[in-house]
Amino acid sequence: MGEVVNKNESDWTDSDATQDLFANKRPRSILVPIGCFATAAILASGLWSFKKGNVKHSQYWMRARVVSQMTTVLLMAGTTYGMSFTGSSS
Repeated sequence: MGEVVNKNESDWTDSDATQDLFANKRPRSILVPIGCFATAAILASGLWSFKKGNVKHSQYWMRARVVSQMTTVLLMAGTTYGMSFTGSSS
């Protein structure tokens, strides 16, 4: 019952462990990270416009940020929903 089983080195190598580790960290949809970066860039543009005193452009960028953020959240939800049907973890 409390036996420790030693695997042969040919069964499991360090490269296999590293490959498995990084395979689990891959993004499920490339659009989600792109949406996150786009939202951050739009937010930075809006804050820069606000700092410069350009209220009209600042309002434009903040509204664009809301749309970008909503799109990103919907992509995340859609990716999660889609993965629930495929049963895929990668």
